[in-house]
This record gives sequence, C-alpha cells and structure tokens, in this order.
Amino acid sequence: MPAKSGKAKGKAKGGGGKKGAGGKKGAGGKKKKKGKKEKGSKSETELDIMSPAAMFNLYYISHNVADSLAFRGFHWPGGPKKKGRK
Repeated sequence: MPAKSGKAKGKAKGGGGKKGAGGKKGAGGKKKKKGKKEKGSKSETELDIMSPAAMFNLYYISHNVADSLAFRGFHWPGGPKKKGRK
C-alpha cells in the first residue's frame, strides 16, 4: 500500500478564493455617462451588383437564380418568409 501524503484530495492549490490582490471590481473607478452611441460615418458609395467581383461572390453564396435574386433584395411576392433572426 502506498504511503498517504499530507494533502487533502479535491482542494485547489494556492487559496483560489474570490478574494484576490485586486480587491473589489470597479472600486474607486470613475463612472461613465450613458448616452447615445454614435455610429461611424457611413460613406455613401455606389455599389455595382453586376460587377465581376460581385458576380464571383454571388456564384459561391447562392444555390439557384431565385436565391441569388433574394440575396440582392429582389424577393418574389408571396414567397416564404424568413424565420429566425433579422
């Protein structure tokens, strides 16, 4: 039979409690004002959906013609609605 060591099983080494050298979270910090978040300025550029790069991308992401038109924003009337996230 092996000799038993003085360490208890199941206990973590080194204290491992919630209290640490850092103290409480956020203690002594400045509070930030909550306000409206400003979005980055959007530059309005003309996008050509018929460009070779756009066609190359569309070729790999769509399964058929109806799917490719739906990706470009041309849904057919009475088509199935999207489920899930917007």
